[in-house]
Amino acid sequence: MLGALRRSNDNLYRYGYYAAMYSGLRAAYNRLRSRRAIPNQRLQRLHSSCVSVGRSALFDARVYARRQPADGGPRANHGVISLRLRRPPMPRWLYRIICATSHFGDGHVEVAFYWRGNAVTVYAVRNIAAGNVNRLGLAAAAARLRITSARESLSVLRGVADALAAIGLQVGHATPEECIALSVDDRLLAAGDRERAVTHWRRHYRRLHQQFATPAGS
Repeated sequence: MLGALRRSNDNLYRYGYYAAMYSGLRAAYNRLRSRRAIPNQRLQRLHSSCVSVGRSALFDARVYARRQPADGGPRANHGVISLRLRRPPMPRWLYRIICATSHFGDGHVEVAFYWRGNAVTVYAVRNIAAGNVNRLGLAAAAARLRITSARESLSVLRGVADALAAIGLQVGHATPEECIALSVDDRLLAAGDRERAVTHWRRHYRRLHQQFATPAGS
């Protein structure tokens, strides 16, 4: 009885979350909660700047403050870097609609992080535009929204790390366990998919953590 009630509540939460995401209500709500400037002068310099990813992708960056995750995590300031392509691979009006489904309404790729002083730790890197389009079954459109053909998360992470280092910030990547704790919401996973999804994300973040620790080109 209790198990069925929990599954019902989780389903309602998941469907409500996706409805708010695709309608843009989630982004509007998050913007209202993050109206204050991010309390770090160096991070403020990244806001409205250009971030280069890979060989040719140029993004406009926005930086938003974020509340401490509900699941806890380290006592630190939290934020999200939203990246939007300067030259999108589709009509701009359509690209804007797709980006409106991101957490703050203007992200093709989003990077979640926390910071203490001038040390930034990244714990999530997501091509949220491609993921949201793919969830609708539009595989061809999702493929056009890929940034690189391989190691996309690593390319984004290194591009962001270079941009942050240029303004005097140190960048690290959270442990795989911390990435899972801070970025994976069990309520958004169907009961039958949770174990497989968590295994996938743990493998993904373990690989990303190892790759980021290895100097580029080695």
